[in-house]
Amino acid sequence: MRRKTFMTLPYFAAQQKRDLAHAEDTRARGCHVCGAKLYPAHYQRVARGLTLFLDGLIQLQCQACDSMVTHDIAEHTEECRCHCGGELRLLDEPVDVPKELKTRYSYVCSKCNARTTPASERFLGRKVYIAAIVVLRSAMDQGVTDDCLSVIDHKIDRRNVRNWRSYWQDIVPKTKCWQAKAAASFVPPLPAPELLPASALERFVARTEEKLEKFLKLIAPLTCGDRLRAAYPSDYDRWAALTLPT
Repeated sequence: MRRKTFMTLPYFAAQQKRDLAHAEDTRARGCHVCGAKLYPAHYQRVARGLTLFLDGLIQLQCQACDSMVTHDIAEHTEECRCHCGGELRLLDEPVDVPKELKTRYSYVCSKCNARTTPASERFLGRKVYIAAIVVLRSAMDQGVTDDCLSVIDHKIDRRNVRNWRSYWQDIVPKTKCWQAKAAASFVPPLPAPELLPASALERFVARTEEKLEKFLKLIAPLTCGDRLRAAYPSDYDRWAALTLPT
């Protein structure tokens, strides 16, 4: 029987919608360099780790409007209908990750050609694994336990976990983003950096999914690619750019 976890396709779809809303807000503000109009230059990411949450899902197609629908096999019944009211038929093909969940929203300036990549809840810089996996698997390696996280236990290569440990201990605490904003958000201050991200997650009194959402928003500037850019241009000077290693 598939273990229950809050990280399902609807959960990641909600993250994608929040990313899109923030991206549209960023586009409306204009280029962070010259203020000119921005044009879409979105691209596809690997988004490794999403396939871990496809077990137990089935792909269906509406016989009325031909739209594709993904259901959890444990919750699907014959009474389930499409949004248009049409009947659904089971497709004999594997469930794939929707394209929009792997889309990284980004823009290019119409005047100076500078790229503006908004903050994201789904992607953590150049890391090929989605941000939720990087945070939660790192925290599990530091002793954080939760039944709903067991789906990712032992499914991530230990070399990746070691690299992530170095990222949280040696890189994140030294960034101006963390020093200027994130670290000051915790009172009393967080203990030694080697306890990140578990020490930060444990400060939030909430369910695991809520802790994760709050933490991802806190480290949002870290998600903007090779350069640590602020979520909003008005904060750009405070969160000065700092190059991260690959």
